[in-house]
Amino acid sequence: CRKAILEFLPLANIVKISDEELEFITGYDTVDKAKEVLFNGSVKMVIFTKGKDGAEIYTKDKVVSIEGNVVEVVDTTGAGDSYIGAVSHSIIEGKSLIEACKFATKCSAITVCRMGAQPSMPTLEDVE
Repeated sequence: CRKAILEFLPLANIVKISDEELEFITGYDTVDKAKEVLFNGSVKMVIFTKGKDGAEIYTKDKVVSIEGNVVEVVDTTGAGDSYIGAVSHSIIEGKSLIEACKFATKCSAITVCRMGAQPSMPTLEDVE
């Protein structure tokens, strides 16, 4: 699995990786150490999600922090999926990557407050 991820990683423009995935995929425990692995090929930006601690958007020379939401966690299943879905939706709507990540952080906070993968996915109205 790790080998396949590393094979296809350079084909992406934006990579979303969580604090739980970072060391498994890159072999490093911090983004600063993992930059050489992550910024490979076409990769221009890395979104590093950190659960309740929010996210960080990395470019090769800049970091932007996105504040997290502290909620009562019921189930984390689907949090990453709702996050990347919300980022994708926001980009399609013409929002900046920073705005997209702020929206996605809210979306994931709602997701983890519910049980299950599919049933926990919030609607647009839930997030707004």
